[in-house]
Amino acid sequence: MVAHHLPVARCAELVEALTGAAPSVGFVHGMLARAAGALTVVQARIRELITGAHAVCADETPLRVGPKTPKPGRKKAEKYLLVACTELYTLYQLGDRDLDTFKASVLSELTGSVIVHDRYQNYDSAELGTFTHQLCCAHLLRDLASAGQTYPEAHWPTQITKPCKG
Repeated sequence: MVAHHLPVARCAELVEALTGAAPSVGFVHGMLARAAGALTVVQARIRELITGAHAVCADETPLRVGPKTPKPGRKKAEKYLLVACTELYTLYQLGDRDLDTFKASVLSELTGSVIVHDRYQNYDSAELGTFTHQLCCAHLLRDLASAGQTYPEAHWPTQITKPCKG
């Protein structure tokens, strides 16, 4: 899966380059909510299709949206984009990286699915349900690359990434 996330200011520049009209960054940002509202039926159907999938990849990434000042008790005001996807469907959800947001996601509706994820603690919460877990291989390969830099004399970080010749 390949996805490109563009900052709102860059989207405004692209609209101007393509159409000659120069929308404000605020206008483009406001279109996000309008577009999301127009897609509620589609989102519900994608959510339903993902709940029936055998394997679901899940991830969360920070996104600069919302207020500029953090909520009380928080250091940052950022929101997160939570993603649940299969080979065919991707479901996006804006929220925090807290357990309440995860419980509101499609993950709480999965039954008998294999969930592919990084090692973030919320994926292991019993409040989401019982899953078969598969750690994301991209995350594991990054960890091995880091181990290779930390222990440059060790052979195992590179050895473990090679296929068996069995």
